[in-house]
Amino acid sequence: MLQQLIYMSVSAKELSSKDLEQILNASRRNNLEKNVTGLLVIKGKTFLQVLEGESQIIKPLFQKLKEDQRHHDISIISWDVIEKRDFPHWTMGFKNLATFPNHSELLDLSKLDISKLSTTPSLIHDLIQELLNLE
Repeated sequence: MLQQLIYMSVSAKELSSKDLEQILNASRRNNLEKNVTGLLVIKGKTFLQVLEGESQIIKPLFQKLKEDQRHHDISIISWDVIEKRDFPHWTMGFKNLATFPNHSELLDLSKLDISKLSTTPSLIHDLIQELLNLE
């Protein structure tokens, strides 16, 4: 059963470009092995992540992520069964919103209303599409 998990978390520390590169490289390598796809969006210390894969992979992966001391305040936005992946070609796509200063009003991850997003899944999908269109 194919699932998509969207969650937010807060980094335990400010991450350097090297830290982010290491996280992305490890994620992409591990996700390729497990046939997991997705997207990581960061703004400051706040992360929004989308993970897509088979249920037997996503469930233990999320458990491992919850136990990772490098982040906290993990909030599930949505966790759904899906028919097809939104990011079939990305072992881990990436957007750093700090590189888009003209769009700073677009998303303040720390102020997102999780309850509204989790009850209206189309809102987060629209938001993700808007983020992907940033240039």
